[in-house]
Amino acid sequence: MLTIIGLSPEMTGSVRAAHWNLFAVTVQQHIDTYAVPQYGDYPNDQIEEFTVEDFKVNMKRYINRMSSNSRGSEESIRDCIKIAHYAQMLYRKLMNEKENDSA
Repeated sequence: MLTIIGLSPEMTGSVRAAHWNLFAVTVQQHIDTYAVPQYGDYPNDQIEEFTVEDFKVNMKRYINRMSSNSRGSEESIRDCIKIAHYAQMLYRKLMNEKENDSA
């Protein structure tokens, strides 16, 4: 049985979900300690003006940077976290657009 920092498959439904929950905590820490202090918080941050295409371009930029060996593994890990944060914000944007389309 997998138990990592109090998470187990019994609590999450699967080992993959437990892994996701641990990753989500890491992303939350990044948002709270890096993104919000640097760029502000919803709804007063510049990200609120982003289009779907803006999110895709920025995610691709971080993906491409991960391929650069000169940046090192620590920066690649940080870029992965940034991609996840952008994916969450893109998801929210798409869901808002879907709700507006059906209204």
